[in-house]
Amino acid sequence: MREAVACAGMGPCQGRYCGLTVLALLATANGQDMDETGYTASAPLKPVTLGELAAMDSTAQNAAEQSINKG
Repeated sequence: MREAVACAGMGPCQGRYCGLTVLALLATANGQDMDETGYTASAPLKPVTLGELAAMDSTAQNAAEQSINKG
């Protein structure tokens, strides 16, 4: 519903820059905590080559897996 009214988080940044502000505004407007509001923004993603994946050390791989599992 919020997309149909405000298009918040649907611009060029996909909510990556404005996401926290939108989340705070929605929480305040609904009398909720930010954790209760449930607004999410798209993760900043970019294509990764197989060579880059193969060159990753285990620390970077663990961090990447944790990031993916959170989303």
